[in-house]
Amino acid sequence: MTAPPGGPLPRISLVTPSYNQAPFLEATLKSILDQNYPNLKYIVMTAGSHRRSADILRRYANRLTDWVSEPMRPDGRH
Repeated sequence: MTAPPGGPLPRISLVTPSYNQAPFLEATLKSILDQNYPNLKYIVMTAGSHRRSADILRRYANRLTDWVSEPMRPDGRH
């Protein structure tokens, strides 16, 4: 991907939420990251997910801006 005339590509910020979606998480990450957008801020948040989600996120950690994998509180918050 090349920059438009006169400047760099715009910054894109993306947050992917995941709640018990481990079977789909890796495909989602690959779909986004394999586009190789050079100015991407990408955060993934999982809640109530299986250990498998955290394992997947660890494999992609070097390509993510940040990730959080923690259980939700009873009031639905992190």
